[in-house]
Amino acid sequence: MARIFHTQLSLKSLIKISATINFIGGLVFGVLIFIIALFGEPTIVDLISVIATPAISVVNGVMMALVAYPFYKRWCARVKGQKVSGFFVEVSNDGI
Repeated sequence: MARIFHTQLSLKSLIKISATINFIGGLVFGVLIFIIALFGEPTIVDLISVIATPAISVVNGVMMALVAYPFYKRWCARVKGQKVSGFFVEVSNDGI
């Protein structure tokens, strides 16, 4: 049976999650650019795009988390936290 919890992420946690998701999305998009470039004549712009896309995606994710956090915090306060379910493990402060 799944347990459901009410949570509110800290700014640091929201930034970590957003940056990670955007990095993976940028990596996938960079690989797609690389594959498409293989079928044509790869240029230096294609190479720069493959390398820069994950990094730019991380910066974008961090900026979006910083902008969205006040709205997220207000929303969580209004609905008493965000409902989440899944696998959770409690760790001590030393493990963070």
